[in-house]
Amino acid sequence: RTCDVPLDLVANATRPYEQVAAWFAADPARHWAAYVAAVFHDLAIWTDGTFDYLAPSIELARDYLVASGSADWAVEIEAMIANHHKVTASMAHPGSLIEAFRCADWIDVTCGLRRFGIPRPFVRRLFAAWPSAGFHWRLVTLTLDRFRRHPLTPLPMVRL
Repeated sequence: RTCDVPLDLVANATRPYEQVAAWFAADPARHWAAYVAAVFHDLAIWTDGTFDYLAPSIELARDYLVASGSADWAVEIEAMIANHHKVTASMAHPGSLIEAFRCADWIDVTCGLRRFGIPRPFVRRLFAAWPSAGFHWRLVTLTLDRFRRHPLTPLPMVRL
């Protein structure tokens, strides 16, 4: 599967990654895992043309991890992707990448309305450096389209 990589997708991956990297500043291995999760977490919206994108995004990440010889990270990165739209805290350890990535993505999708203790100036700087470029508007249009077609499951990626 391939797709042209739009600027909004790059920004959507970079903002959560930067937040997780700030939380785990002293741990380069975690930076790499956060980067991989950030790249793949919403990718199937574009590669598969679907708003029910968690499973295909996880599959893309798994394929990459196996091909790159990094399959030992698969369980954690798959959990990061699977839980990134979980409304409540994940069952993972509070200091885990899974919970950090979940919080970072909620900060991103809410444009900083939910901040989980992250200072507002930091969030503003991220959005200034990596503007939405239409990504958040695209989410609105995808949500409305999904609601029209699947009124009983308008947000299939959201978990309680």
